[in-house]
Amino acid sequence: MERLKSFRNRRMREEKGMALVETAIVILLLLFITFAMMEYGWIFHRIQQLNNGAREGARQAVLPDNTAADATAVVNQLMNDFGIPGATVTVSPANTGDLESGDLITVTVSVPVSNVELTGLFLSEAFLGSTLSTSATMAKESP
Repeated sequence: MERLKSFRNRRMREEKGMALVETAIVILLLLFITFAMMEYGWIFHRIQQLNNGAREGARQAVLPDNTAADATAVVNQLMNDFGIPGATVTVSPANTGDLESGDLITVTVSVPVSNVELTGLFLSEAFLGSTLSTSATMAKESP
């Protein structure tokens, strides 16, 4: 009888230990998934901000009296407002003053992934590349 009690006690301790280990593994997995989703959402949000910057830059560049420098200034101000450092703005063609009405102007905004990551643990450069880049194209307006 004493042996049976000893066996039951040992078995109960082993089961409690296993439950603790399983719980720890599941909690770690859930935390990993939660933070990965947060990182994805953050990157998605930053991509939308880059899209907005490129669109606003293109909108400025196509106005009749504006230049590529005006578009670049608008995009840089937006990137500062969004808290995105190190953005590179390219307006193509560079000389927008010589364009005719209806000619296309493209504004491209690029930023290193390391400047927009939330934690840098989950969506690294291996998945996203070294830069995030977006562009917007609009037609030059007439005066």
